[in-house]
Amino acid sequence: GDEFAFLMIEDASERPKWQERVRKIHKSLSRIELPDGSHVGCSFGTAQANREDCFENLYERADKALYDVKRYGKNGYRFG
Repeated sequence: GDEFAFLMIEDASERPKWQERVRKIHKSLSRIELPDGSHVGCSFGTAQANREDCFENLYERADKALYDVKRYGKNGYRFG
């Protein structure tokens, strides 16, 4: 399937807010019914940037979180 990256620029105190956004996005997408009666499945892996992070490290943590979701049944999300 397709993979997308969401970059949310917020400080650590905003973590609960962006986690709730991810939950809401996942829930909204999962409600979409396809012509065959099935529903959209989606998996998200997220990671929060630290001051010392480079893009590659941040992406690696988010990618690991995504593959953890896929390994344990797909159609979910994980905060890395």
